[in-house]
Amino acid sequence: MSSVKVLSAAEQSESTSLKNSLATCPLALFTKNIMVPKYLYKYVDYFIESKNSKRINYAKRNIVNNQIYFSNKNSLNDPYEIRFNVIDCEDYSLQCPAVWEGPKRMFEHWYEQFFKNIGICSLSAKNNNMIMFSHYANDHNGICLQYDTTKDEIFRKGFPINYRNSIPYIFYSDYWKFIKSKKKDYEKLKAVFSTKHQDWIYEEEWRILHTIQSNQNGYTYNVNPECLSAIIFGLNADNSIVTEIMKIIKEKNHNINLFESILNTSTYGLDLKPIINEL
Repeated sequence: MSSVKVLSAAEQSESTSLKNSLATCPLALFTKNIMVPKYLYKYVDYFIESKNSKRINYAKRNIVNNQIYFSNKNSLNDPYEIRFNVIDCEDYSLQCPAVWEGPKRMFEHWYEQFFKNIGICSLSAKNNNMIMFSHYANDHNGICLQYDTTKDEIFRKGFPINYRNSIPYIFYSDYWKFIKSKKKDYEKLKAVFSTKHQDWIYEEEWRILHTIQSNQNGYTYNVNPECLSAIIFGLNADNSIVTEIMKIIKEKNHNINLFESILNTSTYGLDLKPIINEL
């Protein structure tokens, strides 16, 4: 994006109106007619906290407090996250550049403001992905959390990521129409949130959006306790982690299935073996 210019009073008023409409954007419209999988998965690091350590085991907090976390875009690991190319409308930008300069500045101002207010929760459709265990679960030392998407409506707002080599594009004219229209068409935003490069296809990512405050790094959402239906331990998960999680589940008095990851003996991949909680 180019540097943002100072808006005139009229442009500031229009931009504020646009921002207010987007602040109440019905994010569920992004997921219209999408069938969310029965289960979605979150790969996370897990470790035994020590009294003198400053490290916080957020995975443990999520299990104990029935939480999922929405990060702002600056916390995500894809450098192309929520990036897109903006294409000028030739009829306006070439023939009437002075007239088009106002909407252009408004769009750039809106871009800076709107994306500060969106939190993203990233999940996967696979529960035995070796690369995911390596990247997000501390080289297979962590765990994978299984969420039953039918137990909380927040998961019904999920949508799949599309993987391709080209960056999404948006016309300025689309957003000029958006500003002036009383009936907002949010479909134009969908590609921005749901497109990543082919390199990430192994993640099989599903994404949920939630509004956050612009000064927040993220947002913690409390889900129905029944959502967490299983926990899968990585290949290298220490026995102390297994024991601690078994104790947590017993205290929660909720049926959560446990599995250990084992190497498949005939193909490259992970199999899941049930663990009986005998505590």
